[in-house]
Amino acid sequence: MFEILGIDPVAELVYRTLLRRQGCRVAELAEDLAIPDEVVRAKVRALAELALVGESFDEEGRVRPVAPDVALWHLIEQAEASLAAKRMELDASRMAIERFVEDCVERAAGCGSADIEHLDGMDQVQHRLEELSRMTRSEMFTFMAEGPQPAEVVEAARRKDEELLRRGVAVRAICQSSIRGDRTTFGYAGWLNRAGGNVRMVSELPVHMVLIDREIAILPVDPGDARAGAVQVNARGVLAGLLALFEHTWTVADPLKPEDDDSEALSLQQRELLALLGQGLTDEAAAKRLGVSQRTVRRMMAGLMQEMGARSRFEAGLKVSGRGWL
Repeated sequence: MFEILGIDPVAELVYRTLLRRQGCRVAELAEDLAIPDEVVRAKVRALAELALVGESFDEEGRVRPVAPDVALWHLIEQAEASLAAKRMELDASRMAIERFVEDCVERAAGCGSADIEHLDGMDQVQHRLEELSRMTRSEMFTFMAEGPQPAEVVEAARRKDEELLRRGVAVRAICQSSIRGDRTTFGYAGWLNRAGGNVRMVSELPVHMVLIDREIAILPVDPGDARAGAVQVNARGVLAGLLALFEHTWTVADPLKPEDDDSEALSLQQRELLALLGQGLTDEAAAKRLGVSQRTVRRMMAGLMQEMGARSRFEAGLKVSGRGWL
């Protein structure tokens, strides 16, 4: 839940336990959580670096938690500042690529250079992309700026990527976060990530772009109208800038975790159960809150543990937190 703040699932569990116990020694934490002392000690150090815990003023060797309404909000402010900086970098990237596209179109119209070719209409663009895909030798990078896509478009992209990956081509894609709300498109991104590609997410991209073998780029003439066609860019100077833009955006984008596309795998009741148990409620108390029997709660937990491959509830809790299911 708090990984974006630099708190991994085990550290979060240690912090929650310290809050519940109002502080304790590392050995007591390790015994309570059934985690090795050295692991707990490392997590306490990590929490201390984030100013979430400190040494007790009253008892030497005792770890005290810092109130979450102070410490966590400070971390949130830091994360927001980091996101704001990323947004500024992406805005600068958008302006840069818009200038590149304008320059490409002007050069194509003005001199008809072999370095820049105008592709008229969607059919010609699609035909060229299919042709270039078959010719790709080592790398294909994509800005997927369109957001959610129809099922037939997604299926065509999947077939293309399957062939590229089968041939050992490195496939990297940067997608807009808006696809998370679309099961088909987000499912494709998750599939690509699991199949051997590499996918990252940003809040917004300026334009769709495909880079092939660091030698060719395809850009739309009008980012707002796919029917206007595209330009194929072979000019080394322009390509160098576009590649630098892609790599820069890649560094500020968020990696798509392999398990992210499983976020809809839980039912509402399963989520409620996990949330209640995560708050420290017993099976009996959770059953009462859900209006079911203790046997049902235990059966649900057993099913979840089997689904996640967890051998204990503690391990299941770590996997649930790591997958962002709560």
